[in-house]
Amino acid sequence: PWISIAETVVGHGNRAFDLYRKICPAYIEDISEIHRTEPYVYSQMIAGKDAAHFGEAKNSWLTGTAAWTFV
Repeated sequence: PWISIAETVVGHGNRAFDLYRKICPAYIEDISEIHRTEPYVYSQMIAGKDAAHFGEAKNSWLTGTAAWTFV
């Protein structure tokens, strides 16, 4: 969320919204089977390409991201 806030502050609203859509649960429903978590919550992290379960979301409901998206 910080990068979206920064892009907004410098006047790059479209870029900010594009970044927001990349992490917003409502916009990533099409990959919820990869994430293997609730499609309506933020997760603390997403497993990277070298992980055993690439793309799997970890620690849903345990992140500060959700609060920061309302800034």
